[in-house]
Amino acid sequence: MIGKFASSLCIAVMAAGPAAAVNGISVDGRVWRSSHESLYERGAEVMQMWGPGDKASRIISLKMHTSKVPGNASDEVFETIAACDITYPASTLCKSFAFRGTGALDTVFQFDDRPGYKKYVLRTSFTVDGDVLVTLGRPGNEEQLSTSVRRMLGMRARQASSEGMRVWINGSEFLILGQGDPAQGFLFFPGDLGDRLNSMDKYAMAPVLMAEGQIEAPMGGPSVREGRASLGWIGSRSYGLVYDSGQRAWMLEECYIRMQQRGL
Repeated sequence: MIGKFASSLCIAVMAAGPAAAVNGISVDGRVWRSSHESLYERGAEVMQMWGPGDKASRIISLKMHTSKVPGNASDEVFETIAACDITYPASTLCKSFAFRGTGALDTVFQFDDRPGYKKYVLRTSFTVDGDVLVTLGRPGNEEQLSTSVRRMLGMRARQASSEGMRVWINGSEFLILGQGDPAQGFLFFPGDLGDRLNSMDKYAMAPVLMAEGQIEAPMGGPSVREGRASLGWIGSRSYGLVYDSGQRAWMLEECYIRMQQRGL
């Protein structure tokens, strides 16, 4: 395709649903909504964690997380690891971590950078078969949780396969699953995801498209009132989401893109 985007006109093509406490997504007149458990517990590794001298444990969730490639107009996505403190659901705090290279990497972090918050250690190390081993714990008790990227991709894929919203868009089938912090939005998995659960290629279990959009209001922050989010190309058509504040749902929209050719 020659040229660059000059402008776009997006037309909402789907109906809305009833209001709810969390923002949903509307496709084909049906509205699907996530829950806090769906965003942070199901499809995730969840464990109570503590360190030497701690008076109380914290409930920590570890889950695969999909993000848009920054500044990439083609809507490409990549995978990271999201760690969240879900001890108090209304005050969930999250951090995301990339895994690159071939060696082992220890990352010491806090869910909140203010003094007094507990420190954690996330360790990633690559295996000869292309997987990534992941451990998480508190200093002095650093391997309380042991898992791998392949295992977590499979856990999230099985969640999407069992509870995701199955839709057809421009002749392609998808399963939609909500995603929580640190980059809330909606993940679009291939419709044949169930057949991919035992694939040798771990990324066959990952979503192929993602649209960023607020599902739950952040701690102390406002709920979304308006907005649009890019999804990507499905066949020959471009799609996005537009927020309907009256229905508290993200509406799928079809975007007609006008191209301006370079040098013409």
